[in-house]
Amino acid sequence: MITYLKNMSENDEANVYLFGAGVHGREISKSLSLLGIRYKGIFDNAYPNGGENGDISVLPLEVLYNNLDKKNICVIITCQHDDSIRKQLLGYGIKNIIGMRQLAMKYIPQYERLYFKISMAPEVSVLVTAYNGWSYTYACLKSLLENENKCSYEVILGDDCSTDETLYAEEYVEGIQVIHHPDNMQYLRNVNEIAKLAHGKYILLLANDVILNQKGYIDRMLRKMELDENIGILGGKLWVPLKNTYVVGRNFVHVDSLAPVKEDIEQNVEEIMPASIMIKKEVWNRIGGYDEVFLPVYWEDLDLMVKVIREGYKIRYSPEFEATHFHGSSYEANSLGKESYKKNKIIFMERWRDYIENSR
Repeated sequence: MITYLKNMSENDEANVYLFGAGVHGREISKSLSLLGIRYKGIFDNAYPNGGENGDISVLPLEVLYNNLDKKNICVIITCQHDDSIRKQLLGYGIKNIIGMRQLAMKYIPQYERLYFKISMAPEVSVLVTAYNGWSYTYACLKSLLENENKCSYEVILGDDCSTDETLYAEEYVEGIQVIHHPDNMQYLRNVNEIAKLAHGKYILLLANDVILNQKGYIDRMLRKMELDENIGILGGKLWVPLKNTYVVGRNFVHVDSLAPVKEDIEQNVEEIMPASIMIKKEVWNRIGGYDEVFLPVYWEDLDLMVKVIREGYKIRYSPEFEATHFHGSSYEANSLGKESYKKNKIIFMERWRDYIENSR
């Protein structure tokens, strides 16, 4: 975060505004002051008529709307309604917007061209899906390239009708396959479609907002998968900087609730967040990938993992694998989120209740 703010301070003409008067806003305010960056104001958000998050109306943005010099306005969003506020700012013609997740990332001053080695017979197919969030996608791909893996792998990027620089990914990255879908696929269908193009024996599902911190991450995952043919899915722990915590493997307590395992113990689990997991392509194909009955989102990953276990394979959590996950920079929750969650929870419970409860 400090690196990002230091680079911001080089632009003395920028009118910096903070949006979000909570804990995060106060922390950013202190950091700005320590760096000698003057900011014009710290705003809070307001709900019209006691409405819910989907109805949010950002009243103080009128101050920014009335500012004629919009090119030199920089807004830092430090509250939870990032997506709603960002849309209104863009509508006002303000484009220099920095979110909390972006502040947590390593600052990249410019998009230098990345060159991946093309493999005609890859051992691993790395699948990355994105809906906008190019700064995260680029950082993800850069960390992958700098990971110094010796195994052969291919990278397939599924662009789900993005409107940002993701549209021009080929201009920034060479040696990967970029699929620009003509229609909005939603996350799980996007994964299913690009998985059909995978040539590797193993698939690495990689969220576009994940950074691989450890050298040889894919090499070591591949080695562990090859040493134990009973592993169907392998994953590690994910550091989520904005929550200051690790996300680890989990086991079912009941059909609709799971509990995390001990962070530092390698073991079989029933669920791993699919932000950075390796799965045998044979197993993926046999199951049929994500079940699209769960469109647009939620519960599809749990359904997949129960099916993997039912096929007789292990889901292995190994803390030796660690990555950073900025969590939610692409496929932001939308108005369909709550309804989709409720609908898909019912589908999952009806499908797997007996199996999960009988296996306790």
